[in-house]
Amino acid sequence: MLQVMRLPNLLKSDFSKLFPEIELIHEFSWTGTFGSIKDALP
Repeated sequence: MLQVMRLPNLLKSDFSKLFPEIELIHEFSWTGTFGSIKDALP
């Protein structure tokens, strides 16, 4: 969970280095799992 909270700041930092003239506004974060197996575990 801690990594999910940290990733938006890292992405914003990387984006700002590539495009310093564009202000990136973080509006929300989402995480989830995709796919499943027979026992319904992700």
